[in-house]
Amino acid sequence: MIQINGWPTPLGPSTPKGLDTDIMAQGTVVIVVDDDAALLKSVARLLAHHGIESRTFASAEALLESDSVQTASCLLVDIHLGGISGIELHAGLRHRDQSGPSSS
Repeated sequence: MIQINGWPTPLGPSTPKGLDTDIMAQGTVVIVVDDDAALLKSVARLLAHHGIESRTFASAEALLESDSVQTASCLLVDIHLGGISGIELHAGLRHRDQSGPSSS
């Protein structure tokens, strides 16, 4: 069983029956935002080891300049980023989602 901070995860061999673990078939993409390059690399490797696609960004600004937010299934964001913080990023993305699609 795989555990993170002592908690079992659905990625291990003891996954409850009926839980769909074919994450790649579902098109899951995890966006990871952190200004620590070593941590970004480690998290990306961990996710890849479990068959989960990830995209990494060194800042909130870099993420916002990309089109990756629209394809993300999950965002894993450091709270203490330089520039736009993780909390500010979250608030901005929530506001943008509530405003409806942007016209470009």
